[in-house]
This record gives sequence, structure tokens and C-alpha cells, in this order.
Amino acid sequence: MKIAIFSDTFLPQINGVVTATVMMAKELANQGHEVHVLAPEYKEFQKDHLFPFTVKRFPAIPAFFYEDFKWVMGPNPAILGYVIKNKFHILHFQTPIGLGFQAIIVAKLLQKPLVGTFHTFFADPDYLKHIKLDLKIMERIGWMYSNIYYNRCDVVTVPSQETGAELRTHGCRPPIRFITNGIDLSQFDNTKAPEIKKQAGIKKGDAVFLFIGRLAYEKNLGALIKAFCHAAKTNPHYKLLIVGGGPQEEEYRQLAKKHDTHGSCIFMGKIEHDELVVSGIFGAAKYFITLSKTENQPVTILEAQGNGLIPLCLPEKGLKTMIEHRRTGFFLTSDDPVIFSRELERFMEDKALHQKMRSAIRDMVRKQSITNVAKEWERLYTDLILRKTTKTVFSFLLARLFSTFRTHKAIENRMSFLEEEHILNNKSEYGIQDEVHDVNDTETEK
Repeated sequence: MKIAIFSDTFLPQINGVVTATVMMAKELANQGHEVHVLAPEYKEFQKDHLFPFTVKRFPAIPAFFYEDFKWVMGPNPAILGYVIKNKFHILHFQTPIGLGFQAIIVAKLLQKPLVGTFHTFFADPDYLKHIKLDLKIMERIGWMYSNIYYNRCDVVTVPSQETGAELRTHGCRPPIRFITNGIDLSQFDNTKAPEIKKQAGIKKGDAVFLFIGRLAYEKNLGALIKAFCHAAKTNPHYKLLIVGGGPQEEEYRQLAKKHDTHGSCIFMGKIEHDELVVSGIFGAAKYFITLSKTENQPVTILEAQGNGLIPLCLPEKGLKTMIEHRRTGFFLTSDDPVIFSRELERFMEDKALHQKMRSAIRDMVRKQSITNVAKEWERLYTDLILRKTTKTVFSFLLARLFSTFRTHKAIENRMSFLEEEHILNNKSEYGIQDEVHDVNDTETEK
């Protein structure tokens, strides 16, 4: 199968969409499919040749609304030419921006099946803060914008069931399929965990929590820093490792300096995913924590669970169905520092619950294997290609039938006309006399 994946966000960017795209493309390629990722050009990034799939870059310009993000302007005839040249069977876009728009155009022109994956609640006010448009009316406009893209797909996929329900509520019309993000457990190596603990100043008996993500408004990291520092005032052995970079990094560092009186918040910096999974950072922690209210199905949580960490989060957006409370994770009810501290302390006291949860998480993680998830993508793609091919063949046959009918009708009409003309030209043979009007009779009638 020849698969074209369009993604406006790709390496060297580091985020959940990039990680999910790379893992999916890599596993599909490993299963024998020809996979091409169409992405923005970053001239400084020179590692595309290391992937088992093809990465095709297109000229792009910096976007004003997000750090290190780039636009592939269009319509770009080179993209159409690339798809025609490679004869892809199916097109799949990961982002509803420039390349997503061009995937729609190309799919329409070439009559190719089109899949769109909804990864990000970009209409959420926390995302709109980046362009200073976090207004209610802009949220509505954001959903209208989303529908312009996703309503042109043959199938829309979502990594969490709650996201599918929200899409339908806001006007998404195509069939919606739930396909979870996957994880590759073989990639993790925690042998360097002791080094990470030493680097972070973690002592024996410390309760270590991990946050991984962009240091940006949509992650609600400011609330987590305030709440965690409040909890650490009475529990100084609480430690929070913060991994990531982003547009609000300096703001959050300053916030931690203001509220952190016990050295509880430790910024570990931005770590590329390939380095992250072998860094030992997962092995240095016991819990993963986030207070984000905009998550779909974060790969960071899946990877944390894959390393035996218990995730703590708010029951918001996709996390409502991704996490099973007190089984595969723990729901906090508020980001208010007082309530957060009380709930966190109660959770930490219940060691028997922790043991049960870790066992349930191990069972759940096996089902999230990227190998199994890739097979689901394979089944979806195959079904769509078959349906599109059948529809195209049926449309062709119907058109030929209609064309044949019109031709026969035209011939029939022509024959009828010629027959009438022949009769009129040979009236005597058929005993037909012209009507004769007597002038006198006509005058009498008058």
C-alpha cells in the first residue's frame, strides 16, 4: 500500500503529534507499506534519511502564532505533482493547516480516499491565547474552521472517544473512527535513571512526579507549578521534574522561583524524543502529573504508563475516556492549590491502591502496542481504498450506461425524423394528398 501522510508539524518540532506521526509511519513501513510524510522544510534538520519511510519537505515560511512552527503555502503544484508521480493509494492529513488543505485539494482532484486525524483542540481558549484571541466568539469560529477541513474527509479519526463525541457535537459530519495512539515499548531504556536522579538532586525517599510537554499556555503548567509548590510546603519530599521547552518557558521558570520554597520544581530542559526514551527520565519518577485541560490522548501519558508511572490529571477533554479513575490513572478534581494539595496527599497515602493501579496499567499498555495500532490503520486504509475504487468503477459504468442510453436515444430520434421526412417527400407512394382549399368556399364561409 502506498500512503501519503501530510503533516504541518514534524521534526525538528517536538510534540505529541510529531511523536504519534513518526511511530505510525515507522510501524506501517516496517509492516511492508510504502509511507511518505509530506512536511515543512527545515534546512537545519538533516536526519530525514534515518527513517524507514520517506520524508518529502516543501518550502515553508515561519508562522506568527507559534514558536518553531512553519506554513507550507499553497496551493502548491509541486505537491500535486509529487502525489501523481508516486501514485499513492490513500492520503492522510494530521493537521488542519496548510498541508492539510492541500491534501484535501489533491484528494478531490485525483479522487483519492482521504483520512483526517483530529489531534488538537486548537479552538480551546488556552490555544487561542497564543494569538491573543481567546474570546468565546473565536472558539465558535475555531470549530467552524475545523469543520471546513474535517467535513471533506471520507473518515475522521480520533485517538479518544470523548474527542469523537465533541467533534460530532460541533458539526463534524463524516464517519468518526476511534484509533488510539500507540507506543513502542521496545524503545525505552531506563538504565540511566540513577544519573538523572543525581543530576536533579533527588534523594532516597523523595516522591518524584514527572511532567513532559510544551511549556505553553495550553498545558496549564502555571497552575500545576503553583499547586505543586503549595503541596510541597507540607511535603518537602515531593519533587516535580519538568521536561520540555516552549514559548512560556521563561515565564514558568520565574513563576517557580516565586512559589518554590523547597526546590521542588526542577526544570530538565527540552529533550528530543529519541533521546528522551533512553534518557532514564521515566525511570527516575513514579508518577506522571498534568493539569492540562486541552488534551486529546497525549502520547506522553501513554509512554509514562508504558514505563509503569501512574498518571494524575484532571478529567478534561480526551482524558475523561483515556484514564479509568483509580485503575489506570487518578483524577484530581481541581487545580486550586488547597484542594489539589489535599487530594494529592490522600492519594499518596494509599500505597495499596498504587500497587493495584500499576498492575492494571501493565495490562492496559499491552493493548496500546504500536504493532496492533498499525494493523487498525491498515484495515481502515484498505477498506477506504476498496470503497473508493468500487465507487469510482460504479460511477464509470453508470456514466457509460447513461452515455450509451443518450446515444441510442439520439439515434432513435434521428431515425424517426428521417422516416417522417421520407414519407413527406414521397406522398404519392403512400396515398397522401395535399389539402386543397377552394377560394370560393373560403369566401362563402366568410
